[in-house]
Amino acid sequence: MKRIGVVGSKDYKNKFYVLKILEEIVDTKYDIIVSGHSPRNPIYSNGKIIYYDNVDIWAEDWANEKCDNEPIIHEAIIKNRNGFFKRNGLISNDSDEIRAFIPRGLYYSGTWNTINQFTKEKELNILTLFIYDEFGNLWKFNEYPQWLKKRKI
Repeated sequence: MKRIGVVGSKDYKNKFYVLKILEEIVDTKYDIIVSGHSPRNPIYSNGKIIYYDNVDIWAEDWANEKCDNEPIIHEAIIKNRNGFFKRNGLISNDSDEIRAFIPRGLYYSGTWNTINQFTKEKELNILTLFIYDEFGNLWKFNEYPQWLKKRKI
């Protein structure tokens, strides 16, 4: 059993690749998805939010439909920067690996904060951190931000 943290930038729009990668890497009988239940990218109907359209929600919905184990969801209790960073730490603590979805060239987001916390707590390892671009391709190590490249692998 693996606990797989699935996180993504609000700018990541390609639901197809998120679901495709989850289908490829998750053992639906044993693995558990860990999510932050992001309130980003709300979809409205008649002036009311009916859905959030982002990586966290796509992963949660997928896990609820396909997995034997319910996802672990860490929703931010306080909806501000500190509350979101605290939530990111909970995702990091509860994950054996992180699958992050970030468009290439984006180097500042809450998703990077989750990665930062994850790689501080756990040894950075090519088997525990996976960053995907908007086309479902893995980022290459030389594309990582400098602070991340300096961590031990």
